[in-house]
Amino acid sequence: YLEYMTRTNIPLYIKYDVGDMVKERPWVTLQDEPLYGIIINIDRAAYKTTDWIPYQDDRLYVLWFEWRSIEMLPSVFVEIVSKIN
Repeated sequence: YLEYMTRTNIPLYIKYDVGDMVKERPWVTLQDEPLYGIIINIDRAAYKTTDWIPYQDDRLYVLWFEWRSIEMLPSVFVEIVSKIN
């Protein structure tokens, strides 16, 4: 993902807020279309010492509209659709 982020000029860290609407990044999507959801909780800097994220990242709790379920994932796995602020 680091190569993808660098190649597409996407910032490595984006600070999300509870209430932001997000969608899955293209390299995470398992279906033909990405999932869309809303962030309901955030653990700031939850990923500090992982080998696969070269910087500290937030853990997001996303309520996916299609699945009607909550998933916890690093913020690097989603992109912003609409900011709450």
